[in-house]
Amino acid sequence: MRISRTAAVSLAVAAAVLLGVWAALPMLTSVPGAGPAPVVTPSLRPSPMHAPPGPSPTAHLPTAHLPTAQGKTGGKAHHAARTVASKPKPSPSATVPLQPVSTVPEVPGSGAQPGQRVIALTFDDGPDPVYTPQVLQVLTQSGVTATFFMIGWEAAADPDLVHQVAGASNGVGNHTWNHVDLTRLNPADFAAQVDRTAQLLDSLTGRKVTCVRPPQGHINGTVEAELAPRGLTAVLWNDDPRDWTRPGTGAIVRRALSEASPGGIVELHDGGGDRSETVQALPAIIAGLRAQGYTFVPLCR
Repeated sequence: MRISRTAAVSLAVAAAVLLGVWAALPMLTSVPGAGPAPVVTPSLRPSPMHAPPGPSPTAHLPTAHLPTAQGKTGGKAHHAARTVASKPKPSPSATVPLQPVSTVPEVPGSGAQPGQRVIALTFDDGPDPVYTPQVLQVLTQSGVTATFFMIGWEAAADPDLVHQVAGASNGVGNHTWNHVDLTRLNPADFAAQVDRTAQLLDSLTGRKVTCVRPPQGHINGTVEAELAPRGLTAVLWNDDPRDWTRPGTGAIVRRALSEASPGGIVELHDGGGDRSETVQALPAIIAGLRAQGYTFVPLCR
């Protein structure tokens, strides 16, 4: 069959067009939207249930020293379980954070040596107009000096008691303005609790207060870094008769004597509630510790 000249030209043009389209296909598929939609594979990111666990909300608390239902704490080994997590860097002007201490030789300026048979009586939560004078009377009669960690607003309410405590050669320490957990405070609130109390106690005692007892013994790296540029040492304890639970005079005496150790720091209370059992137990505690060969020393003077 013979093909006309016109038909041959038409076939040649069609073939050229097809060849052009075939040659352009790779270019067309590279144009956005020109090819088929890509297949999206679901992300394999772990769900919150399987994500690595973060730090516990109480990771900063000593495991043996968590608050009880009454809001106080117990356990003489709490300081050993302090968090060892990395600590925030202090400001360039800050000194090396002063580590919390729980024995007399660890307190800066104490002069005591490890193993030396000295012991420190400490009293928290005062000054109290009822019980602090009674504690002072027992100490004076026994010829013993102690250390009082004072609540700021209590000291402001009774400055004469602060004068009496300091005037009898007792040590005075900072116990915040109104007994709050320092580990939960931002820098402004921390300053309001610690600095306000320090300024008041400095003015009333006539000397710089160098020690802080964190309420409930709660301490972490952030608190240490805040205390460092202030020149303050956190003083904890290692002899806890738990007198605040009012277990009875005999129980307070037995606990204080059984937990005593060279360089020990005994935590008692002269404020924050009914401290009549503590006052009644104090003469027997002093006599018992003396019978064990201990000499009493004040801290933070």
